[in-house]
Amino acid sequence: MADPNQAGPPHYGFSIRPRTSPSPRNPRISTHSSDADEIDRMLAKYGHKIWGFVIYRSTYASDSDWAECLRTFRSELEFDLEFLGGLDILDSNPFTVLEDRDLFDGASAAVVRDHFNAWALAAPEREQGTGAGGWGGSPRYNFCVQIDERCLRSILDGNHGGAQSEGFIKLIRGSWQPDPRADRLRASDPVQNLPAYDDVDGCTAYDIGWAKIRQEKYLAFFCALQNQNFWQSGYKRPPLVSSTDAI
Repeated sequence: MADPNQAGPPHYGFSIRPRTSPSPRNPRISTHSSDADEIDRMLAKYGHKIWGFVIYRSTYASDSDWAECLRTFRSELEFDLEFLGGLDILDSNPFTVLEDRDLFDGASAAVVRDHFNAWALAAPEREQGTGAGGWGGSPRYNFCVQIDERCLRSILDGNHGGAQSEGFIKLIRGSWQPDPRADRLRASDPVQNLPAYDDVDGCTAYDIGWAKIRQEKYLAFFCALQNQNFWQSGYKRPPLVSSTDAI
């Protein structure tokens, strides 16, 4: 495991020089750059007890591969939190996985989104004893993760025994709705020269409602998506990989 007094993995993108507002967990990091500290602030802000994206299992070919996928996933999260001195918040992430072969095996993002939105209506009261968290709310009830067979294979094949995995996951935005206006404008007014995108899940708009993100960015995205404007600034249309590097 990582030594919290040593420089961390390169994907964090921040300096480890002493800060005027050091993190109480790792004083070599600014508290404003610490995702672990941000989780603390988020829980306090919303009056919540737990955090983390809900994970939808959409592949059922191998239970052993699925178990290894989750182990790798959790190990990456532990690695990130250990560097931040934030292993104490790991227990408040229940790592919720929703599994149903009949409903989710090979399911589209649209099917997962519909189920997630229905789940999120009652989940805050059931899990937290409170609401979702006011305007914007916790990312837990606005976004979810889907792992299909391609995601699973990327996680297993991309884990070479190091700290960072090359795997990716799908991050689905619950509030997204298809917008047919661009297609209508493109058809009715070709002079505007609106860009045409490949059909993905029946959608030719730029924003298709889900993003392809690196598995190792799970924690960074959870914190970044507390800002409702981040989706617009950080989103890249699949197959491109969205990133938090801009924040």
